[in-house]
Amino acid sequence: MRGFKNILLVTAAILPITATSAFGQNADNETSDINEIVVTAQKKSENLQDVPIAVSAFSSDSLEKRGLNGGADLQNAIPNVSFGGTGFGRYNFQIRGIGAQILGASADTGVGIHENNIPLTVNRLAQAEFYDIERIEVLRGPQGTLYGRNATGGVVNTITATPKDTFSGEVTGEYGRFSRVKLTGYLNVPLGDTLAVRVAGSMIKRDGNVLNTGTGNMVDSRDLWSTRVSVQWKPSDRLRVRAMWEHFDQNDTTGANEKTICAPNAGPDTIGGVPTNAFTRASLSNACLNTAVNDPRNTGVPSSLTTLPGLFGYLVGTMPTNAFAGKKLSTDLHTIDASFDPYQRSKNDLVSLDIEVGLGDNLTLTSLSAYSKDKFRWLTTAFGGTATQGFANTPLTPGGIFVDPQLGQSDRFENRTLIRTSGEQYSQELRVQSDFDGRFNFNLGGIYLDYKSTNEIILLGNNVTQLALAQNFGGAGIYIDPLAEPDGTGHNYYNSNSPYHLKSAALFGEGYFQATDTLKATVGLRYTNDRKEQTSFPIVMLAPGRGFPAVTPQKVKFEELTGRFTVDWKPTEDNLLYASFARGYKGGGFNPGATLLSGVSPAYKPELVNAFELGAKNSLADGRVTLNLTGFYYDYKSYQIAKLVNQSVSNENVDATVKGIEFEGAVEPVRGLRFDTQIGYLATRIGNGSSIDLLNRTQGDPTLATVRSIDNGSFGASCVLPVAVLAGVQGAINGGFIPSEAMASLCTGPFAVPGASAGIPVQLSGKQLPNAPHWTMAFGAEYGTDIGSEWRSTLRADYYRQTSSFARIYNTGVDGIQGYDNLNLSLRVASEKNGIDVLLYARNLLSQQKATVVRFGDEATGATRLISGKERESYGIAITKRF
Repeated sequence: MRGFKNILLVTAAILPITATSAFGQNADNETSDINEIVVTAQKKSENLQDVPIAVSAFSSDSLEKRGLNGGADLQNAIPNVSFGGTGFGRYNFQIRGIGAQILGASADTGVGIHENNIPLTVNRLAQAEFYDIERIEVLRGPQGTLYGRNATGGVVNTITATPKDTFSGEVTGEYGRFSRVKLTGYLNVPLGDTLAVRVAGSMIKRDGNVLNTGTGNMVDSRDLWSTRVSVQWKPSDRLRVRAMWEHFDQNDTTGANEKTICAPNAGPDTIGGVPTNAFTRASLSNACLNTAVNDPRNTGVPSSLTTLPGLFGYLVGTMPTNAFAGKKLSTDLHTIDASFDPYQRSKNDLVSLDIEVGLGDNLTLTSLSAYSKDKFRWLTTAFGGTATQGFANTPLTPGGIFVDPQLGQSDRFENRTLIRTSGEQYSQELRVQSDFDGRFNFNLGGIYLDYKSTNEIILLGNNVTQLALAQNFGGAGIYIDPLAEPDGTGHNYYNSNSPYHLKSAALFGEGYFQATDTLKATVGLRYTNDRKEQTSFPIVMLAPGRGFPAVTPQKVKFEELTGRFTVDWKPTEDNLLYASFARGYKGGGFNPGATLLSGVSPAYKPELVNAFELGAKNSLADGRVTLNLTGFYYDYKSYQIAKLVNQSVSNENVDATVKGIEFEGAVEPVRGLRFDTQIGYLATRIGNGSSIDLLNRTQGDPTLATVRSIDNGSFGASCVLPVAVLAGVQGAINGGFIPSEAMASLCTGPFAVPGASAGIPVQLSGKQLPNAPHWTMAFGAEYGTDIGSEWRSTLRADYYRQTSSFARIYNTGVDGIQGYDNLNLSLRVASEKNGIDVLLYARNLLSQQKATVVRFGDEATGATRLISGKERESYGIAITKRF
């Protein structure tokens, strides 16, 4: 309760100086237009202040002034929202602690991403920037009774600009730091009285701003473009047809700002009092110490012997005990070390057809058809540092040189991670909505969505190819893929391949009963039927033959009835009070087959949440003041969480509670002066459940120790055994009775010991959910004044603060994510009469060395952590001409 008292005190203190900046400036300033924003969050046009849902809306103008370029920036303006990468080319947009804490082909996200109400299973919200849009709507809380797919956390809906019946156009040119060049614009052309076409586009190029010391190049560049063509035909008031095609293309080094950190752990000198050697020390080491992200010791690379490919190189005699000996890395977040420049390639197409037909005077039928196609490719480093020691002169590496078919010629240890995904989606939605004069109205609909994808995680390593060749000399028959671009059939690299197929159908609807002029009740229901099929091919690295063996696909079906009930009361035109209950659902799925010794089920259960919410929306002083306050409580069942095992994903379920308060306010005290704030307080608590912490499998038990496995069936997984057993094995090794390699074959290999376990589960009760900071705070100030009779200038400042949180459910010191802040500044000079707009900006001015995203690597690649900060500070100018 202390947190709730604090938020009430803070709210009381800031009420006199707050404003909602999602809305444009009223030049005349007679009454503020804070209350004039119109949204369609409930599938009809309504004033934002009249919607009994926690929703934030941003116009195109507001996004520009606040420096909210893309989806990742929205967290700077919405309470209890966080954004970060999750690995494998995916991201986590999280609302009130609910988002995408799971990974895998069959994983659904807790926050639904929509464009023009179309649910997008795969999208480029993390990479693309907004252009030619009407507004962004972000709904907080479980959704699903109005449109699209169900969502437990909320919905982000981008509404693109609609073709109009008047000729108009706009072009914007921007130049900024790091040679950032951005061109955007649109052209709207009416073709007669009933038909209009709108063409829009965006192009962004930017030099890299992260130094790759391995190549000497600057990386984390931008090179992307997008186009959109919209056509609208409106022959009568009862028929509207809108078609759209949108294309996105990216080819740059985005994502190269992800930095690998490690405080190397060489392993124990003794086990149970018995001296170890270099090989067994590495087998008994967890590669990196469990240090905080800002620990000054995080300047190394794990010993190559503590990684699976490094062990392979040691076994075939081409590598020393540590290929990274003496390696030191910079602690600067804007410096990485790789022998190549990481890159991303992505393409996305979206085609939609939206038809509205009036069925008489009071009913509207809407048909929304959509097709999307996505391809993604990401090449990144596996260990975070270049090797310092070269290959030995061996028959496999003559003259210390090895030519790998995928990685090319090198004189040292080389490893890379390649992510390849592709997906296709078709959806068809139908809705019927009423507009009766009486007390009752409704919205009824249904949707069918069909989504197919292929998902590959390929770990390339020249040491793996060396071991494959060495075994082939003995007649193993391992297929060596000869292609520089691997086709996936080779057995000289790790390949996790999981084709996936989703068929989702739902019926949904809401009924609205206006009991009195001021009191309304809303009842919504949704029935969802999800059918999922996934083929989890076994890992075939170093296995005889070529390609994948035939396997039986996993299949599962989920059915759930969810809904919401809301009562809202408007004692006056300017005040709204509401209370709601909503039940949310997110489907379960499959864990890939490469999770031996992970200690979890091969599948994970659906999420269910019971959400209670109270809200108040108030407009005062002729609309010059807006005060919105929301309180919520979630009872969560089977919250889905992921961890990496064997270069694959293992998803688990825990129960949890989430509660919090959100404040959004606005005031315009004098002509042209506006203040705004959005504050969120969040308290999350895991109710029950347990999980094995892969960084601390023994949980401090001195009688147990962790040992790594290199058997072909486990690929680097670890297990826990009694210290006495390991001491006996070490004694046998020291006596020459068994080879040192036996220590790395105790989990599943030829020397496997009965009773090996995945570790001691951690009891999670009372721990916080990941990426759920207690406080998110945004404060803005804006002053506009006329310059002569035709020009107006607007000066704006936006400050954002997010407190610390945890990256994992274990809430240990190694899991900590630092709190950070941000500052954006802008000066805008515009003339509506001349159609000219000049914007000077400075963005991302604070916390440049704070790690805002923390991910955890796999044991097979050294159990490193991958961290990244927010975008580099930037400044520039944008000039817009409208006509």
